[in-house]
Amino acid sequence: MRVGVDAPVKFEGIATKINPAMSRPDQFFSILFAQDHPTAARDDCVVFGEQFFKHAGFEVAPDDELNGITFNAVGSGTVVENVQVYSSFDDGMEFFGGAVNVSNAVLTYVRDDSLDFSDGYVGTIANALVIHSSRDGNRCIELDNIGAARSDLGQAFNLPPVTVATVRNMTCIVSNRDAGTHGNSEGVIVRQGGRLLLQDSLIYSGYASNRLANGPSNQCFRFQSTTGLVDAQAGLSRMNNTIVACESPVPGTFANADTFLVWVQGANPSPAGANYSFNTGNVVITDAANASVRLLTAGTFFTAPTLADAAGLAITPTPATRLIGAVRSTDDWTAPWAYGLRAGNRGQPLWFE
Repeated sequence: MRVGVDAPVKFEGIATKINPAMSRPDQFFSILFAQDHPTAARDDCVVFGEQFFKHAGFEVAPDDELNGITFNAVGSGTVVENVQVYSSFDDGMEFFGGAVNVSNAVLTYVRDDSLDFSDGYVGTIANALVIHSSRDGNRCIELDNIGAARSDLGQAFNLPPVTVATVRNMTCIVSNRDAGTHGNSEGVIVRQGGRLLLQDSLIYSGYASNRLANGPSNQCFRFQSTTGLVDAQAGLSRMNNTIVACESPVPGTFANADTFLVWVQGANPSPAGANYSFNTGNVVITDAANASVRLLTAGTFFTAPTLADAAGLAITPTPATRLIGAVRSTDDWTAPWAYGLRAGNRGQPLWFE
């Protein structure tokens, strides 16, 4: 089944469950792509591109809200590219199992988690632009192996199949906002036994620190749950060629007293004698508002042509041609279809322009 490949399509206020045998609107103000049989990791469900989903989701029951787009056990034969969720009430894109890959995703002003993974998802997100609202938003990434509803029943955090999400070339622009609809504006959390492979990405609080009165950044990268901590120390979660520029960049400590910061920096040996050399090329900046920091072209979401830290020293990826973050002005895959990013296709300017 192919949907919207030849021309941009806008879905507003409709819930659709699509698999090879079904295409049915249910009027739930959300989008659901689902497979109903155990071979979904290989199935070709739907192909779509240059589509955006606006103002999706609402609370259908206490603590039960609909997402912008839900992928329920959708397989790797599915092609999803050039897709946007704009101002959804709950998560932007949530993945329950499956292996579907997504390229060129824009998630703007999502009130809960922009990307949410659980229940054995093993796909890849490549090129993800995440921009929190100045007044709302929770996490750019929330990753679990199993959800709280299952762990509260006594199921082990590491119950297979284990969630192992790969995210490459993400730009996450947080707003530092506290007490939004679903919590604080934060970067990435890995918990409940999930595993994350984060590469060539940028988590940035500098705009908010300079332009908003929301205070310093919240946590921008952290682990939660004993299982997740043990997996991270073993290299089952990894971070490579990623810049975390926040006032609270990587808070937390492992059981051996090594800090998460030491883990991100790839220490070998660490103060506790551990080997974290599977993490390479990462940069942590704690003074993201410093005028010498150069990560994004000023007032835009484009990765800057040359990168610099708070001391004004050049940040050079390895190799030097490596691309960090989601979008460059010389290769703007969001144009012209994505909503809200540029004049002529939005209701208001971006808050950091």
